[in-house]
Amino acid sequence: MPSLEFDLEAALAQPYPGLRSFEPLESFIFFGRRSQINELLRRLSRGRMLAVVGTSGSGKSSLVRAGLLPALYRGHLAGSGSTWRVAIMRPGGGPLDKLADALVAEELFAASQREEVRKTIGMTSLGLVDAIQKSKLGRREALLILVDQFEELFRFRAEHAGSDGTTEVSLFVAALLEAIDQVERPIYVVLTMRSDFLVDCAEFAGLPEALNRNQYLVPRMTRNDRQEAIEGPLRVAGANISARLVQRVLNDAGDDPDQLPILQHALLATYRAWKKRGGQGDIDLADYEAAGTLVDAINRDAQSLLDDIPAEDRKIAERIFRCLTSMEGGRAVRRAARFAKILGVIGASGDSSLRGKAEGIVRRFTSEGRSFLILPPGTQIADDCVVDITHESLIRKWSTLRDWAEREADSADWYRSVVRDAKLYQAGRSGVWRNPGLKEALRLRREDWNTAWSEQYGGGFDAATKFLETSKVKRRRNRILLCAAGIFVFTGAAAGYGKYRYDLYQDKVTELSLQQKVTNATDQVAEATNRTRVLEAELSTKLDPAEKKALQQQLDEQTKQLALLKQQSQTATQQLASHNGDQASKDMLLKQAYSQIDSLRAQVGALRQGQCAAGYVPRNAVAGDRVCVAQAVADQVTADNQQAAERRAGSGPYGADTCKQGFVWREATPGDHVCVLPSVRDQAAMDNRQAQFRLAAGASAAAK
Repeated sequence: MPSLEFDLEAALAQPYPGLRSFEPLESFIFFGRRSQINELLRRLSRGRMLAVVGTSGSGKSSLVRAGLLPALYRGHLAGSGSTWRVAIMRPGGGPLDKLADALVAEELFAASQREEVRKTIGMTSLGLVDAIQKSKLGRREALLILVDQFEELFRFRAEHAGSDGTTEVSLFVAALLEAIDQVERPIYVVLTMRSDFLVDCAEFAGLPEALNRNQYLVPRMTRNDRQEAIEGPLRVAGANISARLVQRVLNDAGDDPDQLPILQHALLATYRAWKKRGGQGDIDLADYEAAGTLVDAINRDAQSLLDDIPAEDRKIAERIFRCLTSMEGGRAVRRAARFAKILGVIGASGDSSLRGKAEGIVRRFTSEGRSFLILPPGTQIADDCVVDITHESLIRKWSTLRDWAEREADSADWYRSVVRDAKLYQAGRSGVWRNPGLKEALRLRREDWNTAWSEQYGGGFDAATKFLETSKVKRRRNRILLCAAGIFVFTGAAAGYGKYRYDLYQDKVTELSLQQKVTNATDQVAEATNRTRVLEAELSTKLDPAEKKALQQQLDEQTKQLALLKQQSQTATQQLASHNGDQASKDMLLKQAYSQIDSLRAQVGALRQGQCAAGYVPRNAVAGDRVCVAQAVADQVTADNQQAAERRAGSGPYGADTCKQGFVWREATPGDHVCVLPSVRDQAAMDNRQAQFRLAAGASAAAK
């Protein structure tokens, strides 16, 4: 049995635990719960199982650890002695492994027997009873198995659904039920659990019945109880708190049970502020406000620790804390992880330098008085050490961590979408991704994702990586096709303009040729006219009839030749005069050439912007969805979106993320959770596949 001696030095240094729960050795500073402790003892005396249930921050763990356990050690449980073995465990990370570790830690077995114990309790539902029969549990001793944070079972089962997680969880629950039903050894089971997980307990045979028999819902502390919880620890530490500060703190905390961990941290920060100014007089409003009050004490302390880390190492801190958070039902919750897993997620496996930095960051946030993280006792942080956030109120109150948790959830959603579409693509039911979704997924893969990280979300990292690489290669191919189409388009335009320039050149040559022809014809007419006049002069001087007759024949031929030349000259002049179409044709060809260039440019721009061909319109399933579909399909999408908006507004019987039987999520794009008939989803998948190739096909058509 552990010693319950008071540690006054610890109380003087830290009269409040902060965000973490009280431990059994701190029962002397645990105030305000006397009636609740008595009720726990009364209920446990009626049966060997007790479920302590309450909201997050209601003090379940502290009530059991610093209230119930010390009462058991003092022999206050009716029908039982004061000699107890208490095996304390949290089931996250493997319930059977944790149970075996807890039994060994309580010295029921030697450390060398750990694997044998694990094998025994994992064989059947009676394995735990068989193991206890062989343990060092004395005849006058009772065993209490405390399963703290019982809801971690459901998270473990979800994360290991593809392996034997479901089987292990079911076997663990069955082993606990068998242990409390047997009568040979006094084995008790106490579990603490958040009340919002009660409905999940119905999935295990026998567990709902056991909970119904002995369940304790932690009630709200009265104002007097909370006042005692504020003043009592300070009386032990020899300090006084002013009455006005007590009332201010009570008013700030209100009746919300979720404020208890926040209250404890704010009081501890206030106590430190009082000690910093000398520790004289009453603790008063100035100390409380210097600590940040309930509103900002956690945020201020956590942020100061982060700011003290070198800027280049803060990304490591972010990755560590993101590894320790998860989203459940839209709410960020803590997620314990072994240190080896954390190292894998941040990429520090095998890197001693990066491991040292990670250890330093974890130790900084587990420092006494600011214990934002929990580590097992010991000086070394081994690979199998479980690291956890002290309380979920840290996520809600530390703005930086809240942003990190949302970023982690967003990254996980993107990853699940990639994995899902990778499987559909492999089955031929979906196409590859395109920008902007592809660009964002590639960024997240570069900054967040790796094999160890993906194991938190079901694995499949290699398949997701291959799918993204395939998408990137096809995107590059489409870009090359588009560029080639652009080259062909503008080459065609350039060829048209070149032809226009050649036609202008030929037109000019024709004009110059006609001008030369007119000039030559004019010269020939002039020469023929002169020869005619010479012949007429000679004819007038000839008296010989024979000579006169010969000259007359020459004159007639020359006259005919002159008439022919005049006709040719007139024709050439008319051709030259009618060759006025060069300017008009030049203007028309120029307009046609530039019109062709503008038209082809518009075609390429439309291809790049994802505009649809004639007869098709953008689908618009979500903002930015440019997949081209027929008008009837687009009308159906609009109608489905309207119905989804009405359902989310509360006008329908189904939730925002719930489809009634026979309907499925449309999934036209990642995160498209509009409920439709399966045939509509199949149509959306087909449209997506066709859209992958429309760009290249459109580019090729434009090139022709």
